[in-house]
Amino acid sequence: MNIREEIVRIGGRLEGEYFIGLKEPGTVSTGYVNMDPAFTYPRLLERFGVNLVEPFEWRFNAFAAPAIGGIPIIYTALQSIKGKELRAAWADKLPDGSFAFMRMGFTEAVRGRDVLVLEDVTTTGNSSRAVGKLVLAAGGNVIGYSCVWNRG
Repeated sequence: MNIREEIVRIGGRLEGEYFIGLKEPGTVSTGYVNMDPAFTYPRLLERFGVNLVEPFEWRFNAFAAPAIGGIPIIYTALQSIKGKELRAAWADKLPDGSFAFMRMGFTEAVRGRDVLVLEDVTTTGNSSRAVGKLVLAAGGNVIGYSCVWNRG
């Protein structure tokens, strides 16, 4: 499956003669990817999940992601994997822009585990890297990063 073609097909890729300011100060784009339409297609998200985890050959036993877009990505990836006990945690964004495992049991979900960090759309990778640092601080091992769309 070509993820890019599917996102375009469902209306998640916007292009035109306009500029969109991105999160990174001073950066703009003439195109934009919005995963919101994809979140309304659960079966499509399951196929995305398979594509996100296959390159890592099951070398992981937990997922972590930045909220909010990473949450459905985690759970669709989990649905695509049958018969393997996995843990999952997401990091909430704090008012200062940093991330933290704020919810009960999330730190324990990654401690001592091989963790694949997932994200929906990334531009700079800063959110994924921040989650990776949280995993390491919690005693987990980051085995890789995977995203649906890399804008950067």
